[in-house]
Amino acid sequence: MAMRKWIVRGIVWGIVGACAAGALAYQRWTDPGAVREQVIAALSEAFPGAHVSIDSARLRLFGGIQLNGLRLTRDDDPAKHEFLHVPSAIFYHDKEKILDGELKLRKIELIRPRFRIRRERDGSWNLKDIVKPPNGAPQTQLPAIVIHQGTLILEDRSDAAKPTTLEINDVGLTIINDPLPRVLIRGAANSELLGKLHMHGFVDRTSGDTSISFRATEIPLTPALLARLPIPCPPDLFVGLQVIAKAKVEGKVSFHPGQPEPIYYDVHCEVKDGTVQHPNWPLPLENLALQFHCNTGTLQLESLTARSGSTEISAHGVGRLPCVDQEFEVHLDLKHVMLGDDLASRLPSKLRELHKLFQPNGPTTIHIACARHEGHWAPLASGEPSQVSLRPELIAMTFIEFPYPLERVKGDIDYNLLNEHMKFSLDAYAGAQPVILGGYWNGDGRQADVKFDIRGNNITIDEKLLKALPPSLQNFARSFHATGKIDVRSHIRQEPGKDFRNEYHIRIHDTAVKWDPFPYPLENVSGFLDIYPEHWEFHDFQGTRNGGHVLINGKSIPRTDAKGISDMGVSLEITGRNVPLNHELRDAVRPMKELHKAWETFNPTGKLFFTASVERPSADLNDLEVHVDARGATVTPTFFHYRIQDINGQFRFHKMRLEISKLRARHDDALIAMGKGAVDLNPLGGYFAKFDDVQLTGMRLDNEFIKALPDKLQTAAKMLRLEDPLRVKTQVVIAQPPEIGKPPDIYWDGEVRMYEAKLTTGLEFTKVTGSLSCRGRYDGRQMVGVEGNVLLDQAYLFEQPFKKVHAKFEIRKESPEILLVGLRAPIYGGDITGQVRVDFNSSLRYEMNLTASQINLAEFGRQNLGPKSQLSGAAGARLYLTGFGAGIDTLDGNGSIDIPRGHLYNLPFLLDLLKFLGLHWPDRTAFEEFHTGFTVQGPKVTVQKLDLLGSAVSLSGKGEFDLGSKNLSLAIYPMWGRVEQLLPPAIRPFPTTLSKNLLTVEVRGKVSGNPKDLKYRMKPMPVIVDPLLLLRDRILGQPTGNAVSPTPTRAGP
Repeated sequence: MAMRKWIVRGIVWGIVGACAAGALAYQRWTDPGAVREQVIAALSEAFPGAHVSIDSARLRLFGGIQLNGLRLTRDDDPAKHEFLHVPSAIFYHDKEKILDGELKLRKIELIRPRFRIRRERDGSWNLKDIVKPPNGAPQTQLPAIVIHQGTLILEDRSDAAKPTTLEINDVGLTIINDPLPRVLIRGAANSELLGKLHMHGFVDRTSGDTSISFRATEIPLTPALLARLPIPCPPDLFVGLQVIAKAKVEGKVSFHPGQPEPIYYDVHCEVKDGTVQHPNWPLPLENLALQFHCNTGTLQLESLTARSGSTEISAHGVGRLPCVDQEFEVHLDLKHVMLGDDLASRLPSKLRELHKLFQPNGPTTIHIACARHEGHWAPLASGEPSQVSLRPELIAMTFIEFPYPLERVKGDIDYNLLNEHMKFSLDAYAGAQPVILGGYWNGDGRQADVKFDIRGNNITIDEKLLKALPPSLQNFARSFHATGKIDVRSHIRQEPGKDFRNEYHIRIHDTAVKWDPFPYPLENVSGFLDIYPEHWEFHDFQGTRNGGHVLINGKSIPRTDAKGISDMGVSLEITGRNVPLNHELRDAVRPMKELHKAWETFNPTGKLFFTASVERPSADLNDLEVHVDARGATVTPTFFHYRIQDINGQFRFHKMRLEISKLRARHDDALIAMGKGAVDLNPLGGYFAKFDDVQLTGMRLDNEFIKALPDKLQTAAKMLRLEDPLRVKTQVVIAQPPEIGKPPDIYWDGEVRMYEAKLTTGLEFTKVTGSLSCRGRYDGRQMVGVEGNVLLDQAYLFEQPFKKVHAKFEIRKESPEILLVGLRAPIYGGDITGQVRVDFNSSLRYEMNLTASQINLAEFGRQNLGPKSQLSGAAGARLYLTGFGAGIDTLDGNGSIDIPRGHLYNLPFLLDLLKFLGLHWPDRTAFEEFHTGFTVQGPKVTVQKLDLLGSAVSLSGKGEFDLGSKNLSLAIYPMWGRVEQLLPPAIRPFPTTLSKNLLTVEVRGKVSGNPKDLKYRMKPMPVIVDPLLLLRDRILGQPTGNAVSPTPTRAGP
């Protein structure tokens, strides 16, 4: 029993001892401190460049070593930045080796490790020299490594301005060393930036060669992801970038330590369903799809397609990393790009300048083929230059240096990026007309070399065309109000270092114009207009209007006024043929007020042939200077309303002064000539005209001339009834006051010559030959100081010749209504003297008092009675006559003719009378005296007394003579001897009375020079016969004036 107890107790104590011994052995084998030290020692040997620390380590009950807080830092890092932190890890070791005190690992599991790989600013890596280099000893099997929920942090601090960090989470990785020299790696991971990542690869432990292949799908491309990419340039690539896309990446990264380039990578990337927008990019991209291949420093864009609205985008190219923008070649096509200001604001500076130059608007295909080497433009691999090519697709465009809007533009615009040479070759349309554009543009700014030409035919003149001209010429061009067609040749030029020098050569045709400075409408206008930077010229500029033809050549005159303001003057040469002087031409000179005043002063009409030069240095009309050689016009001056036709002369208008020279003209058949003249226009109105050496040949005092005279002179001119041609030479000065309605002040100094003229001054003068000289002034109301002389070579009054007649006349200032004429006219050896007074007050009134003395009867007889007449002695006469108006109906006066001692024999009229009486001439002298007295009332001359006294017989009588009809009615009665003169005065009338009652001879008829026109009738005993005839007429009811004497009537022999 006791034995049994001791046996049981021994077993129990044995078990307890065994357990104690086992516990002591386990404690020895699993000492955490010892295990920790062994693990640290093992890791330090594997990673000699690292400092290893472990919070705790222990053997697991069911195998393996549990580690907590495993950290690795670089030995040479004073800050002790961790590149590996493993919160928890299990190292599976060889249990047999551990009993011998050797820690040999078969497998390592890292739970939630955090591994940081960093490149420093100097380009070194934080893992450099961490791993123990091979020492030539035989390789041993590496434990398998399994990573659960790991985190990989990649940092790049090489660019201090842009440090980059990429964190990959949920890393699940298996690393197996099988076969021995090769370590196989396979695993997967997740990342917010990269999405799901799969990788596999190997590491050759002998050579150090490493190769990792990876694949990532459904990578969400975001600005945050792209900003973390290790792309050192360009720095502003991701500023403002907005991107949404999915990416797929497959690639391989290799490391070959023995190669000159130890790192090799080959990455394929595919992006789809992308939307990209960047403030510096010209277009937002939609439906982006691209594929690129990155192979050891080479980035090859295999394809890129996208859309932006209606724009289709495609590209391919190749570049060199790390700075793709410094080394690349790319071919980019943008089809149907809608050009406009919004797009231009996003273009690079060069293309912005191109857009500003042409201002295109519409769809265009853009092809960019360019390459850069070391940051500079370079030729393409094919040898072609890098260039940007635009192929407009019937767009609208406006060239900035000639901004005429063009439509349906197509062609080529090529910009060579190497030499900054831009070449143009475009076809366009202006309306329905084609336009060709071509040229080149080198350089920028003032150093640019530009040659650009625009050619177009039959371009419609409209506001669009006018706006295309330089601003300084637009108003000038608009001033023509042109409608029609033009052919344009525009030459845009700039030499380096100089300003643009643009020229526009325009051929105008089928056009109508109306120029504001001279708004005369012209049709069928054609010509050439050349516009230069400093001035313009036009030549062969011609047009028609109402049958007239105008040819103009001209140019502008650059000038600077006193204020330093630049301005343009005008110089014109104008030729006109058959130009109608009508209201249109009058309105055309209206803007030139002074010239219009000249027009209104002279009232030109008819058709004009002229050559003119116009100089207008400034807009000031006082600077206007016009030279005109004209012919064919008709003027009717307001100051003398008398038509002057077919004017041929030279005219100069300058500074309110119209100068006239070498004037030739006519008025109907009258010829007009003038050496020189001038009209000074008053800016306030009115004028001062002076015409020297005015000559009129064949001028007549027709109704038009008479109406042109001042009112008071019209009456005198009408009274003259002077219708024969005259020759006038005079100087005329006319001063028209500026006050409206105030008549002009006229001064003249001239001479009128007549030849065989006929005129009336109450009495009719014929065959008047001579001259009248006169000077005077008419102040618009009355004559002021007129004086003159009349010198007549001859004149006939009542068929009596007057030779070398001289008359001096004057109108005195104190009596401006009275004309006084002093007359002296030699005739038949004697003189007629006297004075004529003309009163202009109401109707024209005149008064003449003439005396004739010492008239040679012999000369009178030869002139009037024929060679057979026998007259001798001297006669005297007196005539006083008044009247008014131009006719003879208002004449009133009296006169007498006396021959106190003469010899009147063989006179035709007396001879006929004596024969009628049955008498005959005495042998010597019939009559020795002649006395007559008469009165004048209108055309009726009443002979109150007619006495012919002779030794044998005397005749007395009385009667009437009509000055108008020249009818004579004369009663003559004979007396024997000179009985009356012998009787005492108291009874001296008795013989005359007795003779008149015994026998009377009536002489009736027309005094025409033909004796047969006179009828003679004898009335015996008239004291008895006349009462009986009167009684008979009353009984028979006949007019008393028709009483017929029973004595037969006999015509003169």
